[in-house]
Amino acid sequence: MGYIYGSPKEIYFIQGKTTGLIKIGQSSNVKRRLKDMQAGSPDVLVLLGTATFARIREGLIHRAFKTGLAHGEWFKPGERLLEFIRLFTTQ
Repeated sequence: MGYIYGSPKEIYFIQGKTTGLIKIGQSSNVKRRLKDMQAGSPDVLVLLGTATFARIREGLIHRAFKTGLAHGEWFKPGERLLEFIRLFTTQ
């Protein structure tokens, strides 16, 4: 069964250990994406969880947590965001 908005990808939530900021992104290969991100980051990055949605959903998640936006796709680890990750992702 196909998806209206493109092939399914995993939405990932990756946190910088020092900054605490959480990146909300999408990838068809989260492990590779984490490895690539880690190579360019001075911070240790930790995968908090993933969820599989159609492509359009990443933007909805960004908008839902826009008050915590720090930079680009990096968000402050507010209670609502951490609860969302806990409830709707797997690791």
